[in-house]
Amino acid sequence: MFFLVFVSLYGFSEARDPSYIGDYEQRVTLYGKMYQNLLELSIEGNDDLSYNANNPAGLGVGISCRDYRLSLEFCHDIGVTADKEYPKTQIFDLQVHKYTDHFIFDILFQQYKGFYRDDGTTLFTYPGLSLFLTGVTGQYVFNSKYFSSRAAYALTEKQLKSAGTFLLGSSFYYYSVNTDEIHDDILHSVQGFQCGVNAGYAYNWVVRKKWLINLSLSIGVDINNSSIDTFFDHNLRIAPLVLPKFSCSYNKESWSLGMVFIANTITAIMEEDADLELDSGRLNVVFLKRL
Repeated sequence: MFFLVFVSLYGFSEARDPSYIGDYEQRVTLYGKMYQNLLELSIEGNDDLSYNANNPAGLGVGISCRDYRLSLEFCHDIGVTADKEYPKTQIFDLQVHKYTDHFIFDILFQQYKGFYRDDGTTLFTYPGLSLFLTGVTGQYVFNSKYFSSRAAYALTEKQLKSAGTFLLGSSFYYYSVNTDEIHDDILHSVQGFQCGVNAGYAYNWVVRKKWLINLSLSIGVDINNSSIDTFFDHNLRIAPLVLPKFSCSYNKESWSLGMVFIANTITAIMEEDADLELDSGRLNVVFLKRL
């Protein structure tokens, strides 16, 4: 259904205004980046508890070609949290963020095992606690004539004048939290499927021609159930979804330096009087050299 809506909207889209959006002359771009994955499980209820992953920072290098809208990237973790008391987290974190003239796509595939909770006085470790999260969000950019998502998040286009846009999208997520150790008498194994719609607004602010600041926030309403086979039969619940984005970049004709933050907050409704909140995100600091 949502795909048909997107196709219909695409048919009414306008050509892009060259006084607002421009291309760089170079066809090939090399880039390097430092990144930090962010992941936290939070229980919101009578007792607010947070479980954190021991996420290492990482370095990445890549190359992109404008003619084919194709990018190749290699990333590698470079370290762990300095405090050795924190347990090691086994991580597989694949994130794909695709930006076109009219659409924004965010795809997640994450597997984490090994968490900790630090209440300020006591460190609790959960080596058997694991999370599997996968999902996709697609959003339609209404004002694509004047607004460039590539300029904000990929740094591969020019936003020549400030512009904003409304966003409308849909999403689907599957999550599975498993634990073989119950320390708090609250956290337990849970899984669920969510699908729904979201809407928001994004704005690109051009400062003195070289600086670009982007703020974006979308709020969604998802339908949640623990079973895909009988999804609409029973136990349907309403769950909120929050999709924030932020970027800041300095852009010259032959190079760019920027910071990009992309996150999502999913609420997994548990059977007890508590909600399990999954906060996932990635912070990139990237340098691009155009050839």
